Amino acid sequence: MEKLLYRVEDAARALSLGRTQVYALIRAGELESVKIGSSRRIPVSALQKFLAGLRRELATDGREAQSEAERAFQHLSGVRWLVARLRDHGCEA
Repeated sequence: MEKLLYRVEDAARALSLGRTQVYALIRAGELESVKIGSSRRIPVSALQKFLAGLRRELATDGREAQSEAERAFQHLSGVRWLVARLRDHGCEA
């Protein structure tokens, strides 16, 4: 069975980010999360939505990212890598 929810640490690993950056995205409303008891989880659909937003922005802008969240991702080697990584985890973006 494929995962439907990721721990913050697992989502950070899938996005090639640190835990702190993922929590910052959650606080900024850029990445959806759910709380189950005292645990925070990130739905696979939220990762897909976040990635789709990055891709849309790149396609419409054609210039460097302007939002705080996008600046945090400038170190990524590219959106294609992220798409491949999410697909490795069973996500379709």
